[in-house]
Amino acid sequence: MNPTEMIEKIHAVVLSGGSAFGLDASCGVMEYLERKNIGFDVGVTKVPIVCSAVLFDLTIGDSKIRPDKKMGYEACVFSETNRKDLNGNVGAGCGATIGKALGPKSSMKSGLGSYAIQIGDLKIGAMVAVNAFGDVIDPLTGKILAGVLDYNKLSFLNTENILVKEYENKNNRFNGNTTIGLIVTNAKLSKNETNKIASIAHNGFAKTIYPVHTMYDGDTIFTMATNIVEADVSTVGMLASKVMEKAVINAIESAESSYGLLSRNELLKKEICKYIILIKSTKVLVLFYIYLDFLIFFIDIIIGVTITAATIASGIPLVAPIVKQASPTALLLVSPQMLDSLSA
Repeated sequence: MNPTEMIEKIHAVVLSGGSAFGLDASCGVMEYLERKNIGFDVGVTKVPIVCSAVLFDLTIGDSKIRPDKKMGYEACVFSETNRKDLNGNVGAGCGATIGKALGPKSSMKSGLGSYAIQIGDLKIGAMVAVNAFGDVIDPLTGKILAGVLDYNKLSFLNTENILVKEYENKNNRFNGNTTIGLIVTNAKLSKNETNKIASIAHNGFAKTIYPVHTMYDGDTIFTMATNIVEADVSTVGMLASKVMEKAVINAIESAESSYGLLSRNELLKKEICKYIILIKSTKVLVLFYIYLDFLIFFIDIIIGVTITAATIASGIPLVAPIVKQASPTALLLVSPQMLDSLSA
């Protein structure tokens, strides 16, 4: 949608998996719109203007199963009645992965994410399929939410650290990385302004994906506006960045483990199990020391009683060194008369 070109508006955006094969889904969307008499009027018919972006996921699952024209058409039909909040392993998120610096074996499952807000009459939302080369970070804490896993698949290795250590490595790290998204709003925007909003929305990527916009990524964001509400462009852009940031996080938190790839939810379950085992181990250790302490306590009592009884039975005066060699527990069994003799 170059501002200098004639076309003023688009009629649909398609986010799809399947690499270039997935572009076929756009044909189904065009057929649907044509039947609805929606498109750019060229006299003899109306041509739907459909923008499309696809991500590379052919290495995930069966490469022969990918979006086609029928799926594109059915997606349009489904959109007429769907009111569910769809995130995770759906749509373009089915084959999405994250953290591929060391290849597919160390990567994690990602997905499709969405997020929307309303401020007064202004509405703005984002949808994104996160299929990035880098890690996804919680912008509030700086902690990695999903990314390159270590050998045991229990913790993260940090993509940025990997790249720094291997800065001389110029090998092709292409593993199919493309994060594709969409901003939708009811704000009144021109073509120039919608392009600016799309550009600002990339800040949402920058806040959540480390590193972002590498030579191995093909990041794309579209913006669509229904032109209903007056709004400041900079404010809309700031909000676009915020909702995109939230949508990226939702894509990670909604994903489920599949195709042999671990999701964040599954990783959290592993961490919880690890802590439970640690707590149980600690509990056993604490109980052991408690039992050991009681055992020592009773041994001290027995030793103290035995020494005291033997001393009295032999008629030997109770002297300080004998009692002092006994444990503190044994002193509790010494009578006041014995203490008097000790002080004397």
